[in-house]
Amino acid sequence: MKHMPFSLPSAKHGARVGFFGGSFDPPHLGHMMLGLSFLSLELLDELWIVPCNDHAFKKTICAFHDRMAMCKLAFSQLQNTKVLDIEHHLPSPNYTINTIKAINAIRPDLTIIIGLGSDLIKSFDSWHQASSLASLAQFAIFAREHYPCDLPSMLNHARVHDGYILPDTSSTALRESLSLEPKEKCSLVDRRVQHYINEHNLYS
Repeated sequence: MKHMPFSLPSAKHGARVGFFGGSFDPPHLGHMMLGLSFLSLELLDELWIVPCNDHAFKKTICAFHDRMAMCKLAFSQLQNTKVLDIEHHLPSPNYTINTIKAINAIRPDLTIIIGLGSDLIKSFDSWHQASSLASLAQFAIFAREHYPCDLPSMLNHARVHDGYILPDTSSTALRESLSLEPKEKCSLVDRRVQHYINEHNLYS
């Protein structure tokens, strides 16, 4: 087993693990709904929530430790779900393929299924080493409002869940709403996440 500067949850040998990565800035009900759908439709043994340390397309995001804390609050209601700090320990800039390779180096026995909202599939071809990533993991696509599930060729083997539509929640609009003073109750985030945001004066 290769040494890595982080540890992984003790999933059973050969487990099917869902990988749900993102900036989670902040984690909102749309994220939680995708997580629940992932667990329900993919028959996972575990779901791993993986906040990014930085983001290739976003200049500024909330501090990693705050996003980790909010994710732990938001996803605590989902069974068999763990929030991992893997990307905080990997060199920057980091890409999803580097994270998957790091997991495989420690646990090559796991089956990794990456969950994506349909809003991300149009740009998948531009992801760092997208073809290699497509060969290293399975993919599950979840339909999101306003984004059709038109798969690029590299994701032709992905499983598509489009029997219902996840809401098109905008993180940018959500952050703008959360920046209002005085802080109003936001119906798009878990009440405990809302409390954390207010207590730590985030998005002001």
